[in-house]
Amino acid sequence: MSSPPASSPSGGITTTRTPRVSDLCNSTSPRTYINKLSAILQGDTLKAVVFDIDGTVADSFPLHFLAFQETLVEVGYNGGEPITYEFFMSEMRGKLDKIIVQELMPWMDDAQHQQFLEEEAYRFQSLAATDLKPIQGFNRFVEWVKERGLKCAAVTEASYENATNILKILGVDDLFDILVIGNECENSDPYLIAFNKLGIEPNEAFVLQDSPAGLKASIPLATTTTTMSGLLTEHHPTPMMSNGVSLLIQDYDDPDLWTALGYSSELYGSLDHLL
Repeated sequence: MSSPPASSPSGGITTTRTPRVSDLCNSTSPRTYINKLSAILQGDTLKAVVFDIDGTVADSFPLHFLAFQETLVEVGYNGGEPITYEFFMSEMRGKLDKIIVQELMPWMDDAQHQQFLEEEAYRFQSLAATDLKPIQGFNRFVEWVKERGLKCAAVTEASYENATNILKILGVDDLFDILVIGNECENSDPYLIAFNKLGIEPNEAFVLQDSPAGLKASIPLATTTTTMSGLLTEHHPTPMMSNGVSLLIQDYDDPDLWTALGYSSELYGSLDHLL
């Protein structure tokens, strides 16, 4: 087996080792499960990789938290008491911005909500310009995607401005053939739109998401043949498993991912000489 592409050091999530899906399921042995997944990811059927952005490409949630925290204090939310990160993750993450402001500040009108979101976006972009990092190992995974000649799409609930700026800051805006903004899709499924624009069938895609809600939204009944990987940037494995995930990984340096992609654990376990 060949060695994985080298990557430059990057900021990201530092957490304890997380079991793969098959470790948590009694019906399938880990090796059998990885072998089945490897056949898909290494086979000729795979044509494209589809990413979420926040929490999947970019380690952006801490910066979004700071931007919202500062802006909420400025408008006097919660009596001027700063929100906690736990509140941000449980009550705000994964929701559309317009829903967040409607729920937290129902006394404001639409114009005030828009002004608030513009201020929050300005703060986020200021923080991102100096502090935004990719998820650990993302650059190495991108090299694998390029070597395979796979198409790429990004599907996100972020605004177009935020999404494009994030990709530009990380230097990967030219990686993506398609960018789909979920809140601009009205009643259409954003993942089906991405598949159609890429010119692929659902079973020809590898989808990467970082939240149970995102995984559930990414695969409607029409796309149950799509292979999905869940990144455990902020979530426990159990809710991720219940949403059709094919592989749980901590980040893109996770040995289980590289085993599924066809690289030996021995080579991957000694990457220092490759960096």
